Amino acid sequence: MEPATSLEQRTVEPIVLGNLALDGEAVRDADGNYLIQNQSEWMSYLACSGKRLPTLPEYFAFIRHLQKENHPASAGLLKDLQEDYLCTGTQFGYCHKKNTITHFGDEPSVISCTIPEGNGYLDNLVKDNDWRKVVQIAFGHQKVDEVVEVLHRFSGKRPYLWTSSASKRKLIPERTVLLGTYTDRFYLYCLNDPFDSNGRARLVREVGTEGAKNTSAYREPAKTSEEVLEEKIAEELAVFDGFMGTKNQPEYFGLKQQAILNLIKLHHGK
Repeated sequence: MEPATSLEQRTVEPIVLGNLALDGEAVRDADGNYLIQNQSEWMSYLACSGKRLPTLPEYFAFIRHLQKENHPASAGLLKDLQEDYLCTGTQFGYCHKKNTITHFGDEPSVISCTIPEGNGYLDNLVKDNDWRKVVQIAFGHQKVDEVVEVLHRFSGKRPYLWTSSASKRKLIPERTVLLGTYTDRFYLYCLNDPFDSNGRARLVREVGTEGAKNTSAYREPAKTSEEVLEEKIAEELAVFDGFMGTKNQPEYFGLKQQAILNLIKLHHGK
């Protein structure tokens, strides 16, 4: 990815669409630097905050809104995509006989489909029926030609989707979706290990009109609540640590992710 040239002041006003507000900038640490984590770490980090990673359909909805309105906040989001990866709350999965696409929204949505092996520009891939279905599910939008057009117009680059090889899919079934731009492509990376592939994050939360006006960039969750959840996660995951370094390591990744999701649901009383 293209490196950041400076730490510029960015707007922290949220971008509001319906009942969702997307943070106006990516999460920063206490020193003002962008926080970089993998998808699993982001999910744990945000468990008590009332915010979460935007799913791919949500990112698309916000991008379409910004592009349609010629919104001034477009520049900041484009710069995030240029400088680093943006981590989404969507995964491509190969754990079962049928492939799945999972959107970790307010409630996880798991949809079965066939995900072909390979890479390519979206406008070429969607000529194939299986790929067309993948794009519909991944973006939560039936009009795949509009998906291609919106992403291209917003970024000025052709959308390019990249998936894992068959051998790597077997090694680590869950693959997070990262977004980024480089040279002439708007990359949709659907091949990255959710425990080892890092990116920035803009966050979303469900808000009413007044709540959206008062929403700004991410604030640290209440420490006591976060510590309680981290202790629960560490306790439950400890039973799976024996899988590391063994032939059962792929199963370990799946179990670990499910344990995290179970505890997040438990914490929110779902």
